[in-house]
Amino acid sequence: MDLAGRVALVTGGGTGLGREIALALAATGAAVAVGYSRSAAEADATVAEIVDGGGRAVAIGADLAEWVGAEALVGAAERTLGPLDVVVNNAGITRFVPFRSVDAVTAEDWDSMFDVNVRAMFAVARAAAPGMLARGRGRILNVASNSGLTAEGSSIPYVVSKSAVIGLTQALARALAPAVLVNAIAPGWMETRWLERYIPAERRASLAASPVQPAAVADVATAALALIANDSITGEVLVVDRGERWRPEAG
Repeated sequence: MDLAGRVALVTGGGTGLGREIALALAATGAAVAVGYSRSAAEADATVAEIVDGGGRAVAIGADLAEWVGAEALVGAAERTLGPLDVVVNNAGITRFVPFRSVDAVTAEDWDSMFDVNVRAMFAVARAAAPGMLARGRGRILNVASNSGLTAEGSSIPYVVSKSAVIGLTQALARALAPAVLVNAIAPGWMETRWLERYIPAERRASLAASPVQPAAVADVATAALALIANDSITGEVLVVDRGERWRPEAG
């Protein structure tokens, strides 16, 4: 798919990986709807950078923990920029709960992470898919995590939610084929504010001492765009983690 002139929606597009993907899409000539929940200022800054560079973009707030929020986000993006060609389901949350502290995981942990990390992805895809199918083309990229493949991460609910994202990606690829191609990208640790927000200092120190350092966010965004642009890949998961999952202490 030639992305020039296309319309894209990036959830969680104001910060971190979402921001990098939004900027990369804009650099190809795509118009970009930057979805956000709490990061309004960052989303506005991302939009301003795109517009200052001659592109088209808009920031749209939505609560993706609610089903209607996902539908409203897709509707607002299409009313503002036009029919969606690309959806990047990037928004996600986590909480740090040590793996061996099984009894510390709460029902609220499970519900909140699955609401945003899994159900919201499906709700956004569900809202965008009819238009894509009617036009005979579309791309959906879900942001998973290598945690969904290694059973290692910030908490058990997070790991299981990212495993579910991989399953969701494959199910949507089957359901929407052949017009809409659905893939996932599975990053490992990245140098974003996610680390400082969610990971305790001692765990960050352990990561810093590892011979395998976090992947560059720009590299992950480049890989994401390669999947979106490709006309022959669907139902696949691309891991971008500099081999982090193969380090001896993994798992």
